[in-house]
Amino acid sequence: MTRRSWLLVGALVAVQAALVWGVFVAAPHPGGDNAGYVALGHALASGQGYTELWDPARPPHTKYPPVFPLLLALAMALGADGWGGLKVVSFLATLVVSPAVFLWARSRLPEGLSFGVALLVALSPSLLYHSHWVLSDVPFLAFTVLALWALSTALGESPRGTSIEAVERRGDEGGTGVVPAGPPRREGGGPWLWAGAVACLLLACFTRTAGLPLAVAGVGVLLFRRRWLAAGGVATALGVPLLLWWARGRAQAAGQGRYASEFFLLDPYQPDLGPAGAGDFVARVLDNLGAYGTRFVPEALLGSQGAGAALVGLVVVALAVSGWVRCLRRGPGVAELFLPLYAGLILVWPPVWSGDRFALPLVPILLVLAAGEAWRLTRRTGEGVRVGVLMALA
Repeated sequence: MTRRSWLLVGALVAVQAALVWGVFVAAPHPGGDNAGYVALGHALASGQGYTELWDPARPPHTKYPPVFPLLLALAMALGADGWGGLKVVSFLATLVVSPAVFLWARSRLPEGLSFGVALLVALSPSLLYHSHWVLSDVPFLAFTVLALWALSTALGESPRGTSIEAVERRGDEGGTGVVPAGPPRREGGGPWLWAGAVACLLLACFTRTAGLPLAVAGVGVLLFRRRWLAAGGVATALGVPLLLWWARGRAQAAGQGRYASEFFLLDPYQPDLGPAGAGDFVARVLDNLGAYGTRFVPEALLGSQGAGAALVGLVVVALAVSGWVRCLRRGPGVAELFLPLYAGLILVWPPVWSGDRFALPLVPILLVLAAGEAWRLTRRTGEGVRVGVLMALA
């Protein structure tokens, strides 16, 4: 990375820190998940294992993966006390997000455009809202984007250039100056790069169960590129701990409290309604499609549910889908596989779980794909028109 790149990373950290501090709220979240996370963190910090201290029987916990409680336990061990102290974990995780987006986006966009996309992610109202809650959403987003960057580096996807002019001079096989279907590739990285990529994947998967599509996408890209040995190694490194976590959950009494058992209920908060049928899953997809398209994605991008926000969200999604299709034709990357897998997951789960926080992992991918497609579509115009179009979208 050049000195300019590091300066841009530092600028993003500074902007993100100022924004997060400006919206900080010391009060606890009104939901119950944060209390559960804190109790699990306390159990780990006090040497009582990964157990449910709120239950007199103190059974081993099987629902939430352990990374976020472990981070809380580390904060407690370092002296964090009270809600304000524990919120440092989410605060620090938020500072990672936009720089990681910038570093990952550089593998497929000009550096200046990558900075603009990262800045839009830093301004995401959903990101800022969840930056001060003791919840796993922002750490999961941070690990997800770090995994995308680490995998693109390990796969040998080099940055597109440090300036718009450099990218234009370099060009690509379509003459667009940007390769929205995937960056140029060289030989894959060494063992340390792959170890870092696998570590990021594991952190994402063990922060939230919804990280499983990211692991599948990482192995899937290696299989698509016929990197059989690397695919087997990554699959083993991910599969063994995930299998052990699954076996731990199965070993407990009827696997109570696990997402898998709740997923198939008609309403996880009303288990007496029984399991969902095939028609119920179709209804879920339709309900969630409307909710995410008109409410949650616009909220994550703009913090609004109005008609104008929905229109902007539709434009961004349409550009991103166009870029995604182009990516598939040329050869998908990890993000191109993760996008439909994760989107499909949140569309089929119970609508009572849906919300803008679950749309957060889609935001950087949608923006990167949309920016690349907008850049490609304006390739025959002058640079001023290109910049104007991108600024209007921003």
